[in-house]
Amino acid sequence: MKNVARPIVTLIKDGGKNSYITNVPEITKELNNRYKNSQGNSNYGVPFYIYNALAKKGEIKMKSMNLFSDAEAKSSEALFGDSKSKENTNQLPSAPIQDENGNLTFSIKGRTYSLNVNYKEERERVKKEININSIAKYDWFKEETGENHWVLYNTKMYEVEKIYLHYKEDSNLVPIIPINATSCYDMFCGCKSLTRLDLSNFTTSNVISMESMFYNCKALTQLDLSNFNTRSVTDMGSMFWGCESLTQLDLSSFNTSQVIDIGRMFAWCKSLTKLDLSNFDTNKVVSMSEIFYNCKSLTQLDLSSFDTGRVTSMDEMFSGCGSLIKLDLSSFDTSNVIYMYEMFSGCSNLTQLDLSSFNTSQITNMCGMFSACTALTQLNLSNFNTNNVTAMDGMFNCCYKLTQLDLSSFDTSKVVYMYNMFSYCKSLTQIDLSNFDTSEVYRMDDMFYNCQKLNIIYISDKWNVNSINYSDDMFNGCRSLPNFNEEKTNIEMAKPVEQGGYLTVKR
Repeated sequence: MKNVARPIVTLIKDGGKNSYITNVPEITKELNNRYKNSQGNSNYGVPFYIYNALAKKGEIKMKSMNLFSDAEAKSSEALFGDSKSKENTNQLPSAPIQDENGNLTFSIKGRTYSLNVNYKEERERVKKEININSIAKYDWFKEETGENHWVLYNTKMYEVEKIYLHYKEDSNLVPIIPINATSCYDMFCGCKSLTRLDLSNFTTSNVISMESMFYNCKALTQLDLSNFNTRSVTDMGSMFWGCESLTQLDLSSFNTSQVIDIGRMFAWCKSLTKLDLSNFDTNKVVSMSEIFYNCKSLTQLDLSSFDTGRVTSMDEMFSGCGSLIKLDLSSFDTSNVIYMYEMFSGCSNLTQLDLSSFNTSQITNMCGMFSACTALTQLNLSNFNTNNVTAMDGMFNCCYKLTQLDLSSFDTSKVVYMYNMFSYCKSLTQIDLSNFDTSEVYRMDDMFYNCQKLNIIYISDKWNVNSINYSDDMFNGCRSLPNFNEEKTNIEMAKPVEQGGYLTVKR
């Protein structure tokens, strides 16, 4: 074929199933001879994947290079002894995948199978043929995630679990992705006895969902994902949730350019001491909820490369990261974020947090945002816009070491919940709430509970408690307030000092 000028080849459907001839007779003849010699089959046309292999070798040109998968080409390369260079030997070939019409061609143990997966009779025919010719038994499963493909899986390796295929950890087989699969949803979820997982033969080039892929793999101490191709993945939510024995995780090869959800991705990875995400492209990410939830061993986290312009949820993002001593979020664009509740809850080693660059104009919920930040001494919220916030309950709960808190920018006109808002702020001596409009507030129970050093609470004529239904222990333990009486700690004392209450009207 090397002497043939490289013509443009048009494929023409022939009489044989999934076979073709070309518009160049001499090429058709030559290809038929090669196919007949290699397979011993009758001559009624050439399977389309052969053309793809030859096109890849440069022997012919195709009108469309997107008709066939790399796996199909690989099958034909094996037939014809392709001497293609090995420049990509470290990369796995693409897995067999159907075309837009449902046509699928793949090989198992040297045998090639073709079918349209949309037809039950075709699936059953191929399954029967495979199970006759193979020791391993195969079956079909319809994905309910990813692209919702019909996938062919090894029944010894995988089992159907509700809506997903689940790896059988007691099979002791090296995992291979099911044929035609686009989803790894929950695939290794709950494999609690696995300490290591060999994924060297696991081809992910067609996968779009890795949601909860390694969820709750508690015993995993090592996980090599260096061969993973994630260029098509859109969902990595909860991917490593609960991998509590992993001390390190190298994701430097990950392509996240299409990913929309990374929420809970590393939640409960409580043994991770460091995590390099500098290569992460988060341009399309919408959810970052709980991404580092309870990563209690992380001491540092560089997120300066994160693009957060499309993110709408950051709730519990760093919650429970008790070993973090510093966190620079000055590069964060939060203009579209709606949820920030418990965002820094339990960051007990953070001493300062500058959020002056945060745009919070869309935020509706800030409950528990800084709860249990027990070491915080400085907190810059000077640019906070809270005009859409309805919940501030527990917002500064247990911020033991805060001595001052500037809330002058706060608009509370829509806030309904303020219970536990400042409870256990044991170092605060005064707090200025003179701009607080509390006309919509429904709950103030435990609002200042155990603020032992608090001697002045400033209010203005915007202070309105007519809607309060819950106020138990509102001032309990606030022994430094004027007129304090430990028997009177409810809403009845939420009035000016001049009227026998505990509050001071700012003049």
